Amino acid sequence: MDKPKALTAAAHKLARPIYSMLTKGEEYTDQGQAHYEERYRQRVLHNLNRHAQQLGMTLVPTAPAAQAAEKSLVRQSLTRIFLRGLARVRGFITLLLWT
Repeated sequence: MDKPKALTAAAHKLARPIYSMLTKGEEYTDQGQAHYEERYRQRVLHNLNRHAQQLGMTLVPTAPAAQAAEKSLVRQSLTRIFLRGLARVRGFITLLLWT
């Protein structure tokens, strides 16, 4: 996107909530990061469904509990790897300081 289009897009992004506040007399309320992440997730799912249908396929959702458990296991594994690496670095620094 070139510079003039980017400026116009940014101006519109700011102008819409300001216009809404002025015409409705309401205060601006930030919807938060979770709202935007959910909108992004819905947009991605919609596009994936559309592409799957174009290819003659359907998407099958997995169980949310299984996804949460998988994320938890990944997080635990990464934490263990990080802590092991940190212990090695700490030992190496100690070795350097005492020699």
